[in-house]
Amino acid sequence: MVGSRLERIGTIFTRMTGLLQSHAVALEDRPIWYDVYKAFPPAVPPRYDRPGFAKPPRSILYPEDVIRAKFHKQMDRMTPMIDLSDEVNLTITQKLVLMCNEFQKQKQMSLDDAYKCAFDILKAEGLLDRQSKKKQWQEQSNINDSLSSSFKWVSSKPKEKSELNLKDIFIEDK
Repeated sequence: MVGSRLERIGTIFTRMTGLLQSHAVALEDRPIWYDVYKAFPPAVPPRYDRPGFAKPPRSILYPEDVIRAKFHKQMDRMTPMIDLSDEVNLTITQKLVLMCNEFQKQKQMSLDDAYKCAFDILKAEGLLDRQSKKKQWQEQSNINDSLSSSFKWVSSKPKEKSELNLKDIFIEDK
């Protein structure tokens, strides 16, 4: 329900127990976690009114996250397209991070200088130009911009043969 505050009344376990006792949910339809929770209840029940943790959350930023953030801020929604089906080639962001790390290690550059050098190299190669990347991707995949042509292209690709045979699954070992 919209605006419901049922989480304040009890835990999900107590509400599920009530549903099972009133036969609103059949015993066979109970969730998988119910039996596990019943066998191994937590030391402190997960209630709504329980105070939170005293420790502040740990920072989970990696050094390359700073490089990525700088890149996406500088590109400002003009990041080149990414072909998610391409598992061989690195994305522009991955290339930039690798180049920055290499410059920092080999040439003992600061992060800002390494970023500027890597960005300039990628720009000189034409990888940061949205239109050239789009044309390159279209030439590689031979598809147009329309959705229907994308479906035609995918359906025209040869289907991979599966080595799994359903008849073999049901044959009993003798």
